[in-house]
Amino acid sequence: MHLTGIIPSTITKLKYLTALRLSYNSLSGPIPSFLTQLPQVDLLELSYNKFSRTIPHSLSNLPSLTYLCLEHNNLTGEIPESFGKFKQPSAKGSAWEIYLSRNKFEFDLSKMELAKSWQYFDISHNKIYGSIPKAKTRLNLKALNVSYNSLCGKIPQGGNVQNYDSFFSHNKCLCGSPLAACK
Repeated sequence: MHLTGIIPSTITKLKYLTALRLSYNSLSGPIPSFLTQLPQVDLLELSYNKFSRTIPHSLSNLPSLTYLCLEHNNLTGEIPESFGKFKQPSAKGSAWEIYLSRNKFEFDLSKMELAKSWQYFDISHNKIYGSIPKAKTRLNLKALNVSYNSLCGKIPQGGNVQNYDSFFSHNKCLCGSPLAACK
């Protein structure tokens, strides 16, 4: 079945729902903030749809959420500041995975706060600019994909940056290991 239209608010009646996968449909409109009324959801996957506008700040209030995939939509603006304050869910003991590639996000990465509990963060194929600040090297990320954006400057050394599976290619003027040396 191929779903179209918006996510109905009646989905909030499923209080014990732990995973919501609605990918590969033609769902549209904004991502509804009423999804925060699903307190048991630990996996939210809405990729390959036609969602637009910004990500609701309220998604960071989902107490069990550990996996968020919103890839291949038409989302715009910035990633909510509240995402940088995500805490590692104590009941699950797992870390965050956030996949936001192939949208229309446009913001300065150097001003974005990333939570220490994040392990996978993919913001490739957007319109993100700025630089990768040294503070990002102190995170526990296993993978950071910032390829196909408009980032500039030297990739900071230290932490896990050169150890984990990093993706930095196809940016405006990003340089330094693991890319070519800066001039």
